[in-house]
Amino acid sequence: MEKMFPQARPLTGDEFLALDGTGERIELFDGNLHLSPNPGVRHQHATGQVAGALDDKAERTGLIVLTRVSVRLRDDRIPTADLVITSDTFLDGPVLEARTVCLVGEILSPASRAVDTILKKHYYAEAGIPWYLVADPDGPTLHCFELAGKAYKEHLTAKPGEVLELVEPVAVELDPRDLLPRGR
Repeated sequence: MEKMFPQARPLTGDEFLALDGTGERIELFDGNLHLSPNPGVRHQHATGQVAGALDDKAERTGLIVLTRVSVRLRDDRIPTADLVITSDTFLDGPVLEARTVCLVGEILSPASRAVDTILKKHYYAEAGIPWYLVADPDGPTLHCFELAGKAYKEHLTAKPGEVLELVEPVAVELDPRDLLPRGR
């Protein structure tokens, strides 16, 4: 651990990126490391379902869907988003820049609920990402937020029996029941 954290001060973005290869889900919030458990199987299934539904539609408009990607919001803020829709075609770097992200999405889990719905929501809005999609497999529900000034306002919500119909940044219908494994 001493090699990983040689100093007792906030990290820069470059120092954070040098930690690559730890095998953990590590994010940088205001120069401080945030370590959380890797997503469970249910979380991964929901991420795959949402990303899959978005992928074909995004590709047709020249956009790319990525999962579990680091997004630089500013030098000392680099969270890992569950999914993004980006216009960035330079995919060789360690992170995406926030200015290239059209939509960021998070899948809620017990370990991530507060961070995703409060902290990341605020940070993504402050970075100017136009759309924020939150999927809650426990509902199952989907919430889409649109940037209004410096904060997100709820744009659309869908619960079981309803469909979330996005128009921006891609036109797609998302069914909250798809967040669950078949037969549940």
